[in-house]
Amino acid sequence: MSPRQDVERAHGAIMQALWEPGGIAEMLSPAWAEKLTRTWIFVDDNPSDIERSWVDAPWPSLLMALFTEPQPGLYVIQIFASECRRGKKNPIHALLHEMGHWDYDHGESCPECNSLARQQRPHEHHDGCAWCDIFGETTLGMGLLDSLQMRAHMRHAIPLGGGGVIPEARYHLGRAQQLVDRLRPAARVGYMGELLARCEQLLADAQEALEGWLDVDAVSDAYAAARLAWDAAGDVTYAHFAEIRTMTAAG
Repeated sequence: MSPRQDVERAHGAIMQALWEPGGIAEMLSPAWAEKLTRTWIFVDDNPSDIERSWVDAPWPSLLMALFTEPQPGLYVIQIFASECRRGKKNPIHALLHEMGHWDYDHGESCPECNSLARQQRPHEHHDGCAWCDIFGETTLGMGLLDSLQMRAHMRHAIPLGGGGVIPEARYHLGRAQQLVDRLRPAARVGYMGELLARCEQLLADAQEALEGWLDVDAVSDAYAAARLAWDAAGDVTYAHFAEIRTMTAAG
């Protein structure tokens, strides 16, 4: 594959992932959505020697993406498509990693950040943990619909034998809805309450999208709705354990 083909392929994949219904842009928190409006995203083939020098990554070190802030509040994300192919990394994952630098600096200003998760483990998963299971159930529901939509589009219909995936997705999203009631007393007010309320609404939207007989396009719509609910559940789970980790570190 030529460098030009690398760039064209990565650019197309990134634009689709960002702006498709239920895509990255829709899933961002309000604060990150606002930062996206002040971010320039470029796809190049390879980094220059100067760009490599900024992060001390001389050839043949891999440099698959770069985040810079040329002036306060203005951001630039560069994805190096040929480097992503050389490193066998999905350019969309490279984009998401660089977007994380809107808030997370893993450089010299935070030398302990990479070891923090290992130093503080506020939770060991056990069966029946609602905080873990709400993310797990939404992951299953979304994954089932994702597995169906490509085959459905290719065959212009729900594929033979594939229809059983739809009630399974309903079941797992319904399980997630039941878990909301278990979590509500611990997240009644404040930021956690807002996250849980958003998750509850998106789960209801996903179940509504799964009602009745689904045609091919409806499967894709249901997947997009389930993906939003999955992301909201992930926010709920992460925020809960991040809060515990903060209290553990302070205590």
